[in-house]
Amino acid sequence: MLGKDFFVYWQIGRAVWSGVNPYSVPESLYPPAALALFAVMSLPPFTIAFATWTGINVAAFAHSLTRLVSERRRLLWFAFPPALFVLLTGQLDLLMLWASTFLARGGYPAAVVAAVITMKPQAAFVLLPWYVLQWWKADRNTLWKVAAFTAILHLIPLAVSPGLYSDWISSVRAQSAWRLEASPGLFALTSFGLPWPLIALLAAFVTLYGLTRTRQTSYAAQLCSLPMGLWYESVFLAGVTPALLILPVAWLAFAAAALLRVSWPLAAVPIAALVWRLKEERRTPPVTAPLTS
Repeated sequence: MLGKDFFVYWQIGRAVWSGVNPYSVPESLYPPAALALFAVMSLPPFTIAFATWTGINVAAFAHSLTRLVSERRRLLWFAFPPALFVLLTGQLDLLMLWASTFLARGGYPAAVVAAVITMKPQAAFVLLPWYVLQWWKADRNTLWKVAAFTAILHLIPLAVSPGLYSDWISSVRAQSAWRLEASPGLFALTSFGLPWPLIALLAAFVTLYGLTRTRQTSYAAQLCSLPMGLWYESVFLAGVTPALLILPVAWLAFAAAALLRVSWPLAAVPIAALVWRLKEERRTPPVTAPLTS
């Protein structure tokens, strides 16, 4: 497992430099805008590249925790199973979480990091909607900047090689069926035979409701509604609940999933976080400014 996902990125980057179709690499599922990042990541030999990437992830997560977590035990989040998994496999989520801490600044910083976050659609689904709504209501200049930077980022690959997007869509389509069952929230219920349109309707309600609440509650709601993500996307819950509350839930869910060899127990993590957030908001209504709540 050590460096497994990073090795995929490294191979994709090597394919880019070699002129090979990057979507011929098994498990190449990221949009074309991410290819430039993978190309840079693949410049050193794999061992050096992965060690460097791990150091960047540790530093990014530590800095994120100083901004997202007020409790003194913030380093406990390094024992959060999704965070450990992301670190061990070399995933992108901790970098996306760190980038999201700059969204509240608005303006060009928010536009740049929002565009970067869209390189991983699952992260964008969780991290961006609440901010987009706030910008629409109170800061449309930032919203237009976000739209412009995101469009530029994703149009550049189209100009370079129009066929990349069709290759990407084909690659994602081939993975879509099993990823519904492996989702970290409500869509995991498809493994019990529940029809996905019914689950999608419930997920849409949870999504919209979450957008009317605080940022932390929105993150938990979007994770519950995430249709195509995997369980480690729950790393975005860092700071959403107290660590001592969610860590036991996460470890028990992880153990149950491993023993049963199914993924649906991991849906307990975002669901527990959402329930706690709603109870906390009912007990202590938020009074902070919209973009920092």
